[in-house]
Amino acid sequence: MTLAEKYDRYLTWIPQHQDKYGFIDTAHCDSLLFSGLVGCVPSIHIDIEAAFDGKLWHRRPIEKSCFPEHSKSTISRDMLVGLVWWVYFNDRPDIATNIVWHALKNWGIMGKAVNLSTKLGRCFIGFGLLSTFAKLSGKWYFWPLTLLPADVNMKTLPTGYAAHIQVLHVLLRDLIDGNDPTTNQILLRHVVREPMNPLFNIATGNYQAAIDVLSNVSLFPEDRLPTSKDRRESWLPQRDFGTDWFPANGPAVQHHGGDFVFCYWLMTYLKGKN
Repeated sequence: MTLAEKYDRYLTWIPQHQDKYGFIDTAHCDSLLFSGLVGCVPSIHIDIEAAFDGKLWHRRPIEKSCFPEHSKSTISRDMLVGLVWWVYFNDRPDIATNIVWHALKNWGIMGKAVNLSTKLGRCFIGFGLLSTFAKLSGKWYFWPLTLLPADVNMKTLPTGYAAHIQVLHVLLRDLIDGNDPTTNQILLRHVVREPMNPLFNIATGNYQAAIDVLSNVSLFPEDRLPTSKDRRESWLPQRDFGTDWFPANGPAVQHHGGDFVFCYWLMTYLKGKN
């Protein structure tokens, strides 16, 4: 079976894990991130504004609130990274504009949290991400914000889920602005650190290395969606290689396969641009 054929199969299977708005992972509180990413795929429809209450963005559709019972904050920068990808690939400058205005009016605080420390730590959009939304707004009067860098720290390289978020943001900025030598070095350092990560390999143009991982049937089966008996983590690129890449104990829980769909689509998209 070719990878393209497996991709077509995963596209037919993923709807069973989508809610009525198209969101995935709604049992958990990172749904906006992953739904925003798979919603970049042209054939997958996500009603992204189901997570918007008219003022604030939420971790999943607002009728299934996470805060405060299941999360310490209504939103986080991670979720906004998924949203900004969706905005770029679905051409929604109006959403980007609303994000920037809200940030400017509220000192960068994009949601509610259990206390001030958590609000500042999780709900602050950050200057780099604010700049990215400003670029996508298309509004000339936001041009000073567009000059801000993507907040790339060359001294300390994040690991785990934070590395996943950094790579996504840096890669998107490259798509918007063109390749940047500094951010390219960040991407290369991540793939050297985690050579099996399919997203990191795709971001650096190491397509064959990504294909090798995506073709691995122990991680991404051909005849069904992966389960926790294949690997513990449902979105593999957000975890460093380790226990999350191996089977979990207990009953098998089926994953949505969105990580495969997003990675394969992104690879074909980037290859088409080269």
